[in-house]
Amino acid sequence: MRIECFDLLDSKDKFHQKALHWSGQFDEISFFNSNGMSDQWGRYEQVLAVKALFSFRANENVFDQLDTF
Repeated sequence: MRIECFDLLDSKDKFHQKALHWSGQFDEISFFNSNGMSDQWGRYEQVLAVKALFSFRANENVFDQLDTF
């Protein structure tokens, strides 16, 4: 499920701080930051995901296990 939330903040740094603080209530998070880089694929400056539908953990033979995941 995808949820988009828009909030007016004074700065991008405030969003970054508030988003990471909010995500602390979840066991699994992923936060991606473009660090100001732009290219033809970069639609979003920052992306935050919480609560994984599926997770992957490998100790050895990572690529073999990833193929079966």
